[in-house]
Amino acid sequence: MPYYDHDKDYPFAAFITNLGKYNEGELVGEWVKFPTTAKELKEVFKQIGIGQKDDFGQPYEEWFITDYDCYVDGLYSKLGEYENLDELNYLASKLDEMSESEYAQFQAGMEMGDHCGSLQEIINLTENLDCYEVYPDIHDYDDLGRYYIEELDVMQVPEHLQNYIDYEAYGRDVALEENGTFTDQGYVRDTGDSFHEYYDGERGSIPDEYRVMTFQDDLPEEEKSEWAMDIAFDMDEFFRQNDPQYAAEHPEEQAAKEEIYENLMAGRISALDEKLAALGQTQEDYLPSEIEKFKDATGYEEFLDFDPVEIKAALENPDKSRIDEMLAFAEKAEREYMAEAAGYVQTPADIAEQVQTVPRDTFSIYQLKPGAATRDCRFEPLDAIRNNGLSVKPENYELVYTAPLTEQDSLESIYTRFNIDHPADFKGHSLSVSDIVVCITTGRTPPTIATASAFLRCRNFCSRNGRRRSRSPRRTRWRHRSGSARPEAAFVWPI
Repeated sequence: MPYYDHDKDYPFAAFITNLGKYNEGELVGEWVKFPTTAKELKEVFKQIGIGQKDDFGQPYEEWFITDYDCYVDGLYSKLGEYENLDELNYLASKLDEMSESEYAQFQAGMEMGDHCGSLQEIINLTENLDCYEVYPDIHDYDDLGRYYIEELDVMQVPEHLQNYIDYEAYGRDVALEENGTFTDQGYVRDTGDSFHEYYDGERGSIPDEYRVMTFQDDLPEEEKSEWAMDIAFDMDEFFRQNDPQYAAEHPEEQAAKEEIYENLMAGRISALDEKLAALGQTQEDYLPSEIEKFKDATGYEEFLDFDPVEIKAALENPDKSRIDEMLAFAEKAEREYMAEAAGYVQTPADIAEQVQTVPRDTFSIYQLKPGAATRDCRFEPLDAIRNNGLSVKPENYELVYTAPLTEQDSLESIYTRFNIDHPADFKGHSLSVSDIVVCITTGRTPPTIATASAFLRCRNFCSRNGRRRSRSPRRTRWRHRSGSARPEAAFVWPI
């Protein structure tokens, strides 16, 4: 293990903070030294209240990092408040595994700055130390020139002429030729070896032994049961309000709720999805969205979604069954699974298609996805993003909420609602800088919210390939700009 600054036996520590409590005006957090373990991190999350419920019965689920103690030169400025804890542990573990000479190479690479723009790049730097060669006893051009002439014998200089050699000028030429530089570790030169990407930024690329968020992978059975019961109650109520046939077929409310609950717990969810879709529900609506979250949290597998009673009936009477259909579905599910395993990534066109299908007279909130790829854009105003050479990319955002847009809605009311009085079905964080709001209206006149200066336009967020479409209907897009407490402006962009 290398020697870190100030004789510390760990490379850095992070102050992990309960975001919900922070938004309520209370700083609740704990210092965590990295590398750490899943067991230690689970205990920290418990201590800071992650998973516990607030006064309204909603669990605290979000956290962020409010400070770092860093004992690796050049690393502090690279660490953000929403870093992936698995990534942090991966990096800290790789540093701890280094020898003193390897750590010197790493520090030299950090100081040269070629591959340290993100946490992902820094992790890859730990695997590419052979790209750098460090000469700890060479501190200036004169040292370098003497080393090459006297130690490496690159030229034979008679003893009586040695005092006439300009070693500094020769060393400067050597450094220029081999792209070398002087660092706190000494002289460093690029060996010419290729820099390889071993870590692609995806959680699945992190070796299991470095992962510490595994305690969140498995939803406790008690929480799963409680969640399924909540969905079952909401779904039964929705069906009764919107489907008279359902109410007639299920006169006993409690029995109907228990049936839905049992299907959810058993992973038989596709029939519920189909029924919601038949009633006009989309993924932007509460129930389909909540079911998708439930699927993700419980390890739902579509190809296992079948009713044993139906399978038994199919085996007993194949001619009257849907067995061919079920087999075809299983084959389709397998193909989709293989495509996903091959690394399919949603494209900007997919994002655009998603937005185009949102019902008219609605507003939608998009927030940045977590991860290293969005760290430099998170909570940054549009001007800062552009000044840093970045841009707003639709594929970095996810839709977190959609609701009808009424004549009473304004930017101020939307901002207030999603900061002070969240709707119960809103699962994103408070509306803030870097969030995008898309407003869709069917009329030629947009809502009365298009004045002032606290939101900036964000071009091409929803259009395919950046092309404008027809001039009707109109779509309003807002981007929150820092420095304003109350967003009051929008702009209208015909597409």
